[in-house]
Amino acid sequence: QQLVMSGWFDSFVCIALILNAVFIGLQADVHASALIMPTHYRVIEILFCIVFTSELLLRLYTFRVSFFTSGDWWNYFDLCLVILQLADEVMTWATGTDTEETTRADSMLTNMTTVRLLRILRLLRILRLLRVIRFVSELKKVLYLIIGSLGSFFWTAILLFLLIYILAVFFTQIVADQLEVPETNEGAVVKLTLKGFFGSTAVSIHTLYKAITGGFDWQEVSTPLMDYVTPFAGVVFVCYTAFAVLVLLNLVTGVFVDGALKLSR
Repeated sequence: QQLVMSGWFDSFVCIALILNAVFIGLQADVHASALIMPTHYRVIEILFCIVFTSELLLRLYTFRVSFFTSGDWWNYFDLCLVILQLADEVMTWATGTDTEETTRADSMLTNMTTVRLLRILRLLRILRLLRVIRFVSELKKVLYLIIGSLGSFFWTAILLFLLIYILAVFFTQIVADQLEVPETNEGAVVKLTLKGFFGSTAVSIHTLYKAITGGFDWQEVSTPLMDYVTPFAGVVFVCYTAFAVLVLLNLVTGVFVDGALKLSR
């Protein structure tokens, strides 16, 4: 118990987690380059699996039943990650993709469910980096502050969505009415642009969301509205952008700050 509860043990696990995350990034680069996975990569991968499995077994042996009854959800998170990695190793061995022919084997078995599941399991290993939060008190505090503010953030997001939806219906309708007018040669290109921005309610919602989150410059939308539809539509769009950016998005920031202050008291 002294070993598991010691500070240097937590530091060792934290360093192993960071090194494992770096290693997974290097593996992803090799896979993206369509190179054959070197043998030493598999050796390092197995070593990490042994380290994290041994750490879990030590904790299980030390805490026994309290490992599951302590109410610490990190214990279940650790257990799930180790089980996933062990399943990954077993499936890798069973499918014969643990040799230097990994890339070729993957390409030959691309349509097989087993290999797809294997790739998903490998992607989930990066979640192990979240365990660093368990060993760094400041990161844990930030995580709890975010969780504590999610309730207020949810209702603020609902308010933002209602505003976007109302205006999406408005712009979709007036643009649809304008598109019914017989077009001239000059207006054909503008009509295609407007249809791309407000061709349906879903597309309008996407456009309005992108306009306030940096997806594109709001002037790209307001100019065709003012020049081709009606100046009133352009003014409404400009007012929406100003209100959403200057009021609602700052309100979201305020919600998080307020939630953080309440939790810190």
